[in-house]
Amino acid sequence: MRILGDYELASGQKINLSKSSVSFEKSSSVESHQKVLPVLGMREVVDQGKYLGLPLHIGWSKREVFRYITEKVDSRLKGWRGKLLSQSGKEIMIKSVTSAIPIFIMNCFKLPVGIIDSLNSSMAKFYWGNADGFRGIYWKVWDKLCDDKFEGALSFKDLECMNLALLAKQGRGGGGQVITRQASLLFKVLKGKYFRQSTFLRAKLWANPSFGWRSLLEGHKVLSKGIRWRVGDGRSINMWTEPWVPRNTDFFLRGEQGDKPRWVSELMQGGVWNKREVERVVEGDDVRRILSIPINQRGLHDRPIWSHTKCGNYLTSSGYKCARNLQKGDELRGKALGENNNNESISWVWKQVWKLHIPPRVKKFVWRLWLSTSLTLRTIRGPWHSFREWWELLHDHKHEQGCIEALIQVACTRVY
Repeated sequence: MRILGDYELASGQKINLSKSSVSFEKSSSVESHQKVLPVLGMREVVDQGKYLGLPLHIGWSKREVFRYITEKVDSRLKGWRGKLLSQSGKEIMIKSVTSAIPIFIMNCFKLPVGIIDSLNSSMAKFYWGNADGFRGIYWKVWDKLCDDKFEGALSFKDLECMNLALLAKQGRGGGGQVITRQASLLFKVLKGKYFRQSTFLRAKLWANPSFGWRSLLEGHKVLSKGIRWRVGDGRSINMWTEPWVPRNTDFFLRGEQGDKPRWVSELMQGGVWNKREVERVVEGDDVRRILSIPINQRGLHDRPIWSHTKCGNYLTSSGYKCARNLQKGDELRGKALGENNNNESISWVWKQVWKLHIPPRVKKFVWRLWLSTSLTLRTIRGPWHSFREWWELLHDHKHEQGCIEALIQVACTRVY
């Protein structure tokens, strides 16, 4: 109460105790409740509900806490008259409305896998369902539909990857307040509790962590794939524990410290790199990489940057792509819709398809036509065996029977 009184004197704002409430840990005794409540002059609250759209208390059952998200999405889907919407209309509705509902909560918490699967299932059922409300045929799994349009998919958002990308952002810049705002109260609290002797990028889960910290470390998986330090004066970069060497991945300096210098600033002299010292301390190809780093002559401070954007700022779109690659095992997918052609050819053709100035339903017809064709492409013995050849035949104005021939070959292959 003394602290509350000091706050009132300092701010001039008096706390209304009749509108205030207090909650206790589940392990606390009833006797302690009865002793504390008269002193505070507040009422006890068990179900804290939500504040600014976020649950104030998260118990053991995370799925139960976030169930309201799936209920909200289902109510929106049932409210739309699916029989009046084409597939192009359903695509727009899913991207602009349904996928946006959980965005706010995903900025702060990692949604349980069961909740994400339920959301994906609801959206897939709505997209593939027919006018009579029946299940319909799922011509392609939802995860494949989340691939890029230039890969022959529809660019639906993978909610799990979007969740990781938003958690990695956590405010402005690369990594949000935890990295860029080290004077903030949030940074001080988290560092004092979870990574007192380390850095955020080296932090790990400890005993009994909060759900918020667990969620933040999930975003850490994406950050570790692209965040590194931009060298300024080099005084705040530990060359052995911080990512700062410019590579495509793994920005940490290779080798062992031993009795070698600790700070990057010790590799500089007179505002330039000390080449002899760099060659003595650093091993292998890292020497060339470090000497190629420009040093600002104005003595700017070191700052973290996101290496996957030209401006160095973390963008959710860039983080989402990084999360998708991470989900796929960091492998660049070179196949789309079951095709055996190279990725560049597929990308070129789909760019032509999606950029055509024709009604969206016609584009969707071409997409579904190829989707149906690709299921039997390996068994077709005709004049075209790749997506690009198929598209050129379909798009050939000189060959009037091109479109008919392509359709007939698919139909005959299915029959025979």
